[in-house]
Amino acid sequence: MLKVYFSMLLNSINSNPAPSLAPLIGSLLVSSQILDSKPLNQALNLAEKSKQPIGRTLIELGHLKERDLRSGLLAQSLIAKGFVSQDIAIKALRLSYRKLITLDAAFDEIQSQSEQSTCLGNLLLKAGIISEAEYEEAISVSKDTGMMLGRFLLIQGSISELELKTALDTQRNLRNGNISEEMGAEILINLHLKQTIVDQSLPMKKSFYNMDKFIEYLVCLSSLLALSIAIYLSLNSLLFTIFFSILFVFLATTLIVVLKLEQAKNLAT
Repeated sequence: MLKVYFSMLLNSINSNPAPSLAPLIGSLLVSSQILDSKPLNQALNLAEKSKQPIGRTLIELGHLKERDLRSGLLAQSLIAKGFVSQDIAIKALRLSYRKLITLDAAFDEIQSQSEQSTCLGNLLLKAGIISEAEYEEAISVSKDTGMMLGRFLLIQGSISELELKTALDTQRNLRNGNISEEMGAEILINLHLKQTIVDQSLPMKKSFYNMDKFIEYLVCLSSLLALSIAIYLSLNSLLFTIFFSILFVFLATTLIVVLKLEQAKNLAT
């Protein structure tokens, strides 16, 4: 990406360094987190006294490496020529510095990430999993912060982890030519419908579970009440008491077992 311009600009930079643009290069390096503002101010004072370019002064002071200076000057020239925006240049400089890659490679990686985010967003949008507003917001945040589009949508609650994983797998299959875009969208649509049905059924299952608990407590209380009555009547007939207690315990146990089996059946479906 921009390889022809890169070689031309490098020759221009090497033959005609421009001290008048020193504040801009310093600002670029600070914004890219390659350099702190304190050593920059120190270097600016020394460069002014020695009439030496700010970049060379930063290198001599040990605050900057040669490769980072060349990347900064190249980014500065690309901005001045209108080839890239300052935000993209700063992002590329930061990526180049952190990964120890060339500025050209950093620009290519940013472009690749942008294309992947757009493809992923389009898939989710086409499947009806996210809205147009969510898509636009995610694209904007991804460009501004560098956060992956899928990660942002997951944090926002717009998609589930399973939907994100499936969308990424679908995107990979699309890129490899294993499936068509329509087939990929259909996969996501079916997954989203299944998840929607599951999410809607959860409150019903929870309600059933709560009612089940209530009935269990009611049965236990009834059993205790029956036992109390049996003990009270034991003064008149011991045989009646034993029969009464066994009957109620049997009924309570049977009812609880039936409820448990019904609950397991509902959860399975």
